Order: sequence, then C-alpha cells, then structure tokens
Amino acid sequence: MPKLTDKNIFEIKELVKEKRGQLNIGMGPIGENIFKIARQLNIKLVFLPIDNKDNPDDAFSALYLVSKETNRDISFIGLNTSQRQDRQIFSIAHELYHHWTGTTLSVCHLDDEKSELVELKANRFAAEFLLPYETLFYEIGLKNEGKNNLYNFSYAGLLRFIALLHCDYRLPFKAIVRRLHETKAINETQLELLNKENSRDPEGLYFKIGISQDENVFKKLNEPTFTSGVDGENIDLMINLLENGTVTLEELSEDLSLFDKNLGNFGLEEDVDQEDLDEINAFLKDFENEAE
Repeated sequence: MPKLTDKNIFEIKELVKEKRGQLNIGMGPIGENIFKIARQLNIKLVFLPIDNKDNPDDAFSALYLVSKETNRDISFIGLNTSQRQDRQIFSIAHELYHHWTGTTLSVCHLDDEKSELVELKANRFAAEFLLPYETLFYEIGLKNEGKNNLYNFSYAGLLRFIALLHCDYRLPFKAIVRRLHETKAINETQLELLNKENSRDPEGLYFKIGISQDENVFKKLNEPTFTSGVDGENIDLMINLLENGTVTLEELSEDLSLFDKNLGNFGLEEDVDQEDLDEINAFLKDFENEAE
C-alpha cells in the first residue's frame, strides 16, 4: 500500500489553505455547500445511483472528466448517489483535488487508495478540505480543556465527540477516525477499538449516540439520496439554450429525457399545430379503415 510522505502532507495542507482562501470560506464547516463550490468552479455535476452490492469493497464512488471543446474545456463530476450522503460530500471533495491538480480523467473507487498514491492524496485532501488540521485541533481543545489529544477519553466519550464532528462537518465516521489518528489525537489502542465499530448499524452504539446528537442531520447523512440527473443549474443552462435559439424544443425534450425529466417539469410544453393534429388523425383513421 502506498504511503504519503511528510512533503505530500505539507503540500496538501497548503493546497487546502490556498483553495479555502480563494473561495473565501474560512476554516469552518463546508458540508453540503461542497455542491455549491463545485458549481462556483463551473464544474457540471451529474448524479447517477449505481448499485455496488455485488462488489462493495471496490465500489464506484465518482469520476472527474474534462471534455475538450473547440475553444474551452468543460469539467464534469459524476457522482454515485447510491452512496450515503456523507460519503457523497467526501467524494465531491475528493474529485476537487483532481480538478485542482490538472487531472483530465479519473474514475474513483472506494478501494483505490490501497494501490494508487494519487487516490491516497485525493482522500487526504478531501479530509483536510472538509475538516482542516487547525480546525480539528480547535475542536479537540474546546472539548478537552485545551489539550491537543483525546487519550483520556472513554470509548463512549470518543464516539460522542466523533458524532459531533460527523454532524457539524459532514465527514463519514471512518474519515473522522482517520483524521484523529493521523493527527495523533488518538492512540493505537483507541484506533483499533474505533475501527471495530459498525458505524452504519442502527442498533450499534455509535448510531444511537449519533441520533441523540442531532437526529435529523445524522439520519440524513447515513442515507443514500438516489438522485438521478444533472444539477439544477445545469438544467437551467439547458433551458437557456432553448430560449436563445441554440436548441429546439424537440432537442431539449430529448436531452431532458436522458435524466428522467420532461418539458412539463419546467413549465414547458411542446406546441403542436392543430392542422398537424388533423393530418395525424386522418392518417390514423385511413390506417384503421385499411386494416378492416
């Protein structure tokens, strides 16, 4: 398995600071705003639920693609919405690393980092971007009387703290545990115990603690969305192409059908001339007479 060097980690932290600064978002929670950030960067979002039950260890999570047009590049992120919502947020942050480091095509799976250094970097970036190093230590100090670790916490106490971060910063349980370990906030024994926790089990201790922290948010983060189609702003872009005469109503109708949508969803109707309707009806009547 590849391993990040100190230089890799330093460069990732600096990239996080640079991009958060450029976006003027400070060092606080991002959560679902990650989708807005992608739109601000003019990345087209495409949502598709893909069943990974047959091979969950190597499940498809997302892809990043740059399409070379005549006079410009168009960037896309394709997101598997059969993932839980917290994982979707993490996947978008992961793909932003590929966007900002000049990748033109990357198909990402949950298990890629075991064999590919670039995916390990992208995952570390996603974790740092969603929960920066400085912010994590602020949260730890706030919770543990200024200390920079959680060595004195009980197991249940650790789960309560992780659930708090989970709801506030929208990272998956395993990503938070990894952040705590890689920043030396927890020791090896604590890491081993936390890795045994089935965080998605509704009957498990962590899930019950998470529900008690913020039931609405926690449940939402632990459920897939199964969204299908394109991001709302991209639908608006498609409709704008109709309004400025770039595409016809028929072409727009065909494009929308690719995403299980129709003209009626947007208050649009395809006008049919009455004379054309009369001709169609006459044709059908003649066809019926011949069949008799």
